[in-house]
Amino acid sequence: MNFFQPLFFLLAIFPGANAESFQASGEATRHLVSKSRALENGNNHEWMSSYSIKFDSCHDVMQFSQDGSANEVDGSLILDNSLVKYRLCPHDTCQSSKSCKGPEYIVPMADFLNMYVYVKQEEKEAACEKVKGSCYCQDDYMDEDACTSQCYAAAGLTGCDDMYDDDANNNNNNNNGNDYQFNLEDYLNCAQINVYNNNNQYQTQYAVGPYCANNGKSILLGVFSDAYCSTKVSENVFKKAYGFNLPHSTETIVDGGCVKCNERYSYENGNNGNNNNGNGNGNNNGYYDSVNDSCGGIYEVSGRCEEHMDDTISYPDTTACNYIHSVLSSFEVANALRYMNSEGVSIIFTLLKVAWFIFTCVLCYLVLTLQRANNSQVALSKQVEGSIA
Repeated sequence: MNFFQPLFFLLAIFPGANAESFQASGEATRHLVSKSRALENGNNHEWMSSYSIKFDSCHDVMQFSQDGSANEVDGSLILDNSLVKYRLCPHDTCQSSKSCKGPEYIVPMADFLNMYVYVKQEEKEAACEKVKGSCYCQDDYMDEDACTSQCYAAAGLTGCDDMYDDDANNNNNNNNGNDYQFNLEDYLNCAQINVYNNNNQYQTQYAVGPYCANNGKSILLGVFSDAYCSTKVSENVFKKAYGFNLPHSTETIVDGGCVKCNERYSYENGNNGNNNNGNGNGNNNGYYDSVNDSCGGIYEVSGRCEEHMDDTISYPDTTACNYIHSVLSSFEVANALRYMNSEGVSIIFTLLKVAWFIFTCVLCYLVLTLQRANNSQVALSKQVEGSIA
C-alpha cells in the first residue's frame, strides 16, 4: 500500500486546496493542537461547565514532513498523524438524539483517548462503589460476593466484580506459564509486545496501539509489525501469544458516551462565608459548578473552531475552522481509500488497470492519427513539388 499513500495524499489535498488551507497542514497542524490562546482567554473556561465533550470522528492524516525528517517505518517523507474531532455540547443535548451544534475541536488521538478512558474509568469506579455501598447482604445463607454481583446486575453495571478481584483481572490468561494482565491504559499509545515461540524463546516483536477504523467513527486496538503502529497485521498474533482475543479489536474504545465538563464544589470554604444567604448566592443551595481538570486539560491542547459562540465565550478562537472544515474533510476521501478491505483494493487495482489500458489505447490512436496526417501532408507536399517541376 506504500505506493498508494502519495496518491491518496494528493487526492485528499488538491480538491479545493488554496494558500490558506495549506497553512493548516504540516507544521501548522502541530501548532493547531498545541496550547492555543490560553493567555488570551485568561484561562477562563468556566462556560465549559455547562457543556459535555462528545466524540465526533477520528482521522488518520497524511502530511509531508516539512523539516525533511523521513518516516522511520518506510523512509518516506509522508508522515501519519492520528487526530480526533470532538464537540462541546450542552448537557441536555449531548446524550439525546438531538443534534449538537456546539463548537468543534481537533486534538491528537492519544491525548483524547487518555482523557476519555481515564474519565470513564473514574465514572465506572464511582458507580460501582455507590452500588456496593448501598447493597445490603444480610442473608447468612448467601455468599457476599454473589449478593453484590446481583446488586451490580440490577443496576445495569458490568465489570464491577473485576475491580475488586485480582484473579478476575488476570482473565485466566496464561501463555507458556507466564501470567499476563491486560490494561487498556497501557496501549492507548503504541506499545511493544513480545511474542515467544513454543520453547519460550524470543521470537519477534510486535506492537499494540489504537487506530482509526475505516468508518471514521470507531477507534480500535490493532496489532502492528513495527514499533510505530504503522503496518497492521492480524490480531491472531495477539491471540496466539496470550491465549485470548485482543480487547477492543472489534469494539470501539470510544463508545459515544459524553464526558461532562462540570465538577460540583461546595461554598463551605468559599465566598458563602462572606455572603451567608443560605443558598450560596443563589447557586444550587450552597454549591456551584466549575470546569473539571479533564475538560480543561484537553481544551488547552486542542485546535479550536468556536464560531457563533460570541454570546458564550469572551474571546472565541476560530483558528482551526479552516483546517476542520476544508482540509480535514478532504482527508476523509483518502481514509476511505486507505482502509478498504482486500476486495476493495482489488477493485481499485482493476479500475486502474482498465483506466490505464483505455488511456494507452487513446494515446496510441492519437499518435497513429498524427503520424498518418503527417505522412499524408508529406506525400501531398511531394506531389505539389512534382507538379511544379
